[in-house]
Amino acid sequence: MIATRAGVAPADAQKRVDEVIAREKAAIASAKLAAEAARKYTATAAIFTGLSLLIGAFIACIAAAYGGRWRDEQV
Repeated sequence: MIATRAGVAPADAQKRVDEVIAREKAAIASAKLAAEAARKYTATAAIFTGLSLLIGAFIACIAAAYGGRWRDEQV
């Protein structure tokens, strides 16, 4: 069908189809690799964000306890 529509020999048409299919498979593989890299980056960023929030909450608790004690000791 490609050969008749494009007006080329059947062997050339088959070669074109094979090239297009190979390019598409390579693009799919590349997209999968990019998605995997993005997933890993997002997971790492989420872990560090959660850890930083936890550390910030801990420091806020310590600062509030220290500030409350300091306030209560003032005359």
